[in-house]
Amino acid sequence: FMYEFKVHKLTFVNMFVIAYIAVVALFPFGNTGFRLLLPLYVISFYYAIIALKKVLVPFEFNFKIATIVIGTLVLLPSKQLIEVALSNQDKLIDGPCTPASYELFNIVNASTTASDVVVFEKPRALALYTHVQALALRNNLTTQELTTQLKQYKVKYLLLNNTLVNDALSNYVKTESVHCELIFTNTDYQFYKLLF
Repeated sequence: FMYEFKVHKLTFVNMFVIAYIAVVALFPFGNTGFRLLLPLYVISFYYAIIALKKVLVPFEFNFKIATIVIGTLVLLPSKQLIEVALSNQDKLIDGPCTPASYELFNIVNASTTASDVVVFEKPRALALYTHVQALALRNNLTTQELTTQLKQYKVKYLLLNNTLVNDALSNYVKTESVHCELIFTNTDYQFYKLLF
């Protein structure tokens, strides 16, 4: 970046990077700030290629092949995500605007207060359509770790979805059924109240 800025000063890309970093720095977004840096991840490859060109000038190589190799190395860590996307490309994944979801949202609004905390795989969607506070927990927690986090975050409700499966929550409901009271169920959801 510094070399490019020194040589070409105020190009569009350089100005964008400076402005973008300034916005992220001046308006911190709590723990969601990392994803705001993802556009800079792509731009960093632009600067990396400029640096490689400068370093590899004495060597002759095909830039098309170098681009393919670098592109492959960039996409390699995303292999699992790409495989999941390709395996699900023919499937229609229901969003929050289904009759079963609206039925659930009405029950959640009627059964809870604004200060109640609900664990769900899609907390933003739940918070958008209801008045509750929502959070998601990792899928690989043990029952003991999950119990600790549920108490730590003062969670009062668990919401399970048939398509968005969280193994930790499903196992918790099965193994700790004495602490989970089923309030509502429909074709897509199971809504539990925690009893501790």
